[in-house]
Amino acid sequence: MKQNLTKIKLVVAIVASTLMLSACNSNYEKTASGMAYKISRGKSKDSIKQGNIVKFYIEYKLQDKDSVLNSNYGKMPGYLPVDTAKLPKHNFTEIITKLHAGDKVDFVLNIDTLKSLGQIPGYDNVFKKGGLIKGKVEILKVFANDSLTQPDYQAEAKKEEARQNLAMQKEQKERDAKNKTLIVEQTKELKEYALKNNIKYVQSPLGVLVEVQNPGTGMKADSGKHAMLMYKGYLTNGTVFDANMGPTAQHKDPIDVFVGSHNTIPGFEDAMQYFGKGGKGRLLIPSVLAYGDRSAPGLPANSNLIFDIEVTDVFVEKPTTVDSSKLKK
Repeated sequence: MKQNLTKIKLVVAIVASTLMLSACNSNYEKTASGMAYKISRGKSKDSIKQGNIVKFYIEYKLQDKDSVLNSNYGKMPGYLPVDTAKLPKHNFTEIITKLHAGDKVDFVLNIDTLKSLGQIPGYDNVFKKGGLIKGKVEILKVFANDSLTQPDYQAEAKKEEARQNLAMQKEQKERDAKNKTLIVEQTKELKEYALKNNIKYVQSPLGVLVEVQNPGTGMKADSGKHAMLMYKGYLTNGTVFDANMGPTAQHKDPIDVFVGSHNTIPGFEDAMQYFGKGGKGRLLIPSVLAYGDRSAPGLPANSNLIFDIEVTDVFVEKPTTVDSSKLKK
């Protein structure tokens, strides 16, 4: 019975695949490997030849879900040196010498064929037995040799770098906006904690609640200065997760907080401006200014943190000097 059901499922999959392929094969041709394709001609009449370099956009989608697997449209174009002896089968390159600059191609790949040719490692949740991949390619330019390609490639690389920079700036703005909202929410929780525990605080520019028990002496540990810091860090429920002072300390050496260098969590750097040498206090740090969604043993993700601190020293790093008498003449 199970064998019959398996056979039925296999037949259904084959029939469904055949029907899908037939549906998209209107005005399509086939390559020797079975790739279905349709060419929409541009204006150029010059066929791509051995040794040319082809500039192109390409996109792959799953037939059943119409979800994009990969695409470089609107991004950095691809550049393909044409070697007719090494062009893979069951890919748009199979018909590369039939194409011209300006041509557009729609093509359909069979996942079973790709597997048999070793172009995918095997079936999985994406590449399923009997499945199809829809592709499209646009031939943007054709270059006779590498020296003619390089200026175009470099220009596209600069545009892509600018595009990525803009994308990163946009992502950073979105993160900053999200973090600003989270800081407001998390600071509200910490203010409630402070009220409950009778903690008097000032709020730092970024949003750390700082209880200054002793401001210390001398210069404050603001930007460009080093603060040597002893600390005990714990959650709002009192669970200690790290310390270099007190009976729970795993190590006894102070940490060097170099303010402005981002070598520690932002909450530490932002709070140091209230303390000089010998300063003591308590820091109530929103999760966003601590470890965010990262977790560690004893430290759940998105945890607001409390730190008891003592600043043992504040100093400005002296520039490295060279004894000129020891230099070779």
